[in-house]
Amino acid sequence: MINYLDKLDKKYSCALHTLDFPPITIILYPFALFFNYKLFIIHIALIAFICKESIIFPLAYTLTVIVSVATTLFLKQILKRPRPIPYHSKSKPMTFRLMEGNNSMPSGDSMQSAVFVYYILLPIVSISVFEIGVALMFVTLVGLARVYYRCHYLADVFVGAILGYLNGVVTHKITEIIFFYISL
Repeated sequence: MINYLDKLDKKYSCALHTLDFPPITIILYPFALFFNYKLFIIHIALIAFICKESIIFPLAYTLTVIVSVATTLFLKQILKRPRPIPYHSKSKPMTFRLMEGNNSMPSGDSMQSAVFVYYILLPIVSISVFEIGVALMFVTLVGLARVYYRCHYLADVFVGAILGYLNGVVTHKITEIIFFYISL
């Protein structure tokens, strides 16, 4: 069953891997770069700006990203799923695949996108359907970009996004408990 799902995943991922359409390349490029480790301070600044009333959110976000990176690296060592084979084309001259040196499952960028969206939406008291739609679209575009640029397969980004959300929920609750006891 797992082999069948793996073949199915690779088959459908291949459709995105081999797609060579310049407008899509331009649209997905920023989403492929958004969670580059060099931009981490910008993510924290955005969380701090949105959650002005509490220092807990940026600290919890930072802790959650650290836990996410550790989780990603741990699972990649256990699952050992190889990344897609690099592919060069005229419309995709930039290759993110060459910057990736570890295994494929789960996608760390997809995990971080779900964590980021979780913390962006967290301070909103009444979340609208539109805001949820925008959040899901953002996570989806990050995942599609990672598949489009041959860094991952579809299952990698799906599992990464689910783990990122769960990681955000659990780590945020733990951080709240810690800050509650520190403030006593």
